[in-house]
Parts: sequence; C-alpha cells; structure tokens
Amino acid sequence: MPYNGKMEKRVYVKVPEQLLEDFDKACEANHRTRSEVLRRAMLKYVRETKKRKDQENEKDQRRTKT
Repeated sequence: MPYNGKMEKRVYVKVPEQLLEDFDKACEANHRTRSEVLRRAMLKYVRETKKRKDQENEKDQRRTKT
C-alpha cells in the first residue's frame, strides 16, 4: 500500500476542545503540523494492525497444518 499523496483526501474529526489545544501545543513544540502528526499516527496504526493480522493468520495456518 504505497501512500504517495497523489489522491489526498481531507478528513474532519470531532475532538474535545482541550485535547485539540494540547495537541496543537505538542505539534508546535515538535515543529510539526497537525496533518503530519496525524498522517504518521494513521500510518503507524495501519501497519500495526496489518502486522497483528498477519501474525494471527500465521497462527491459524500452523494450527491447520498440525
């Protein structure tokens, strides 16, 4: 799944006001934009989910072979 940015989509998310304020401060402190941080978090989540799913599939395949 390459993410080359050719077909970017805009996402609107509802979050508590205080969370957004704290998030903005954290982004600023790390010299990152909201979008950059959220893209990285989304990519990490997708990769972790895929890895976990692959591990589950491997376990299932081993069970069926025995």
